Amino acid sequence: MGDKKQCLMPLPHCGVDQEDVPETLQSAPCLTQEQAARLAEIGIMVERYFRTPQDKEKYDIVFSGEGMVAQNGIAIGKVFLYEDGQDLDDFPPGAILVTRHASPKFAMIAKYAAGIITDIGSPAGHMATIAREFRVPTLVDTGIATSLLHQGQEITLDTEGKVVYDGSAQALCYYVFTDDNFADTYEYRLLKRVLKKISPLTFVDPEDKRFSPRFCRTFHDITRFVHEKAVEELINLNYYDLKHERSRAQKLKLDIPLDLMLINIGEGLAPGAGTRAVLPRQITSVPLNAFLKGLTREGMWNSEPMSVDFKSFMSSLTRTHPPHQTKPGSIGQNLVVMSKEYMNISLRLGYHFNMIDAYMGPNPNDNYIYFRFFGGVTDAGRRTRRVSFLAQVLEKAHFRMKQDNDLLVAKTKKMSWERMEESLFLVGELVAFTRQLDVKMLNVSAGCHLRCLSGILKIQTPLNFPWIEGTTMHFSPRWKRT
Repeated sequence: MGDKKQCLMPLPHCGVDQEDVPETLQSAPCLTQEQAARLAEIGIMVERYFRTPQDKEKYDIVFSGEGMVAQNGIAIGKVFLYEDGQDLDDFPPGAILVTRHASPKFAMIAKYAAGIITDIGSPAGHMATIAREFRVPTLVDTGIATSLLHQGQEITLDTEGKVVYDGSAQALCYYVFTDDNFADTYEYRLLKRVLKKISPLTFVDPEDKRFSPRFCRTFHDITRFVHEKAVEELINLNYYDLKHERSRAQKLKLDIPLDLMLINIGEGLAPGAGTRAVLPRQITSVPLNAFLKGLTREGMWNSEPMSVDFKSFMSSLTRTHPPHQTKPGSIGQNLVVMSKEYMNISLRLGYHFNMIDAYMGPNPNDNYIYFRFFGGVTDAGRRTRRVSFLAQVLEKAHFRMKQDNDLLVAKTKKMSWERMEESLFLVGELVAFTRQLDVKMLNVSAGCHLRCLSGILKIQTPLNFPWIEGTTMHFSPRWKRT
């Protein structure tokens, strides 16, 4: 309302003129109640259109329009940039968790966090569910958060607007609204009890003696058991049932020396594909096509003979195959079980083994890649170095890793179609390139340099692997050859 001694008045045709305000009006409101209400309506409409208040102070935007909202809200706090393996006991209450992957393990700190931002994740994931339970503003699948935000940086997270501001935007706090506590409802408590019989997975290792129906505890266990046994029966059918020609495995013809047999379980091959030999262009399995493009990319597959020292040769002779790999059809046989959107590949390349299990469909929540790598012809030191190289590259592509000497298990999930295609292409490249790489990994002080440049990985600086002798590697996107 203020004290107004002068005002601007419109002239008859155009422009304005300054005039004195009558004394009786100097402390009166400029707007009527109706005008003020109408102006407020317009302000709200503008705010809803731009998805953020328009009358607050201007703050620098770190990024906007990225990711998916898992829980609405405004969060102000300092960035806690989580690295794999980091102790979560160090998480400071009131910080904003910024991490590459959404993970159930963050449930332990969710109630202490002001907000959560991830590079990869889904609003339907377990972590997102926990965030909603504690009403923690959460933005997932941004793709860029960990590369743009740094440890200790104070930021403001507006999940509804999908905006991250640099600094403390206190004006936004006036626009935070709370809703009823769903966690106190009967429906929520009932669903929580039911979920205990559905979600937990206790069946992990198919070779475990307890991997049988009598030990299933949840629907997740049942699904896992059925999946493993179904794949096993499919393999046995194609190797031992010689009566049905159409159910037999078919060989894929490639330009590289890879005896790969195909088992099509539904729409994995184009109509008219041969009953014995299949050409790559006849494959309609989406994940298999992406993997094969990386596997057969020019320059990745090295067929030159490699010299192996006596120690490595003796090391290879002393290693035997586990019982489940000594069945007919397992030794020396590379096999793919595939459909249009699914593939399960078992590859034996020399003395090391690869297993890739992947689903690639239109719904990102269903998509995943499981990659298992083990073995080699050389001594344990070189095999472990090769696995360390794989782990460092896959980490840049947002895989989660578990490494045990020369065993590597890498996983990623809930990715878009494009990211799935790029990731499977990369896995194919790595399988081809690392086939004999352990032989070149002589020692940790060879002083040589491995350079990885990739549009797929978005690596801006080279990765250094000083133990690889005379090796230069250039990963490139499918659309650009280097």
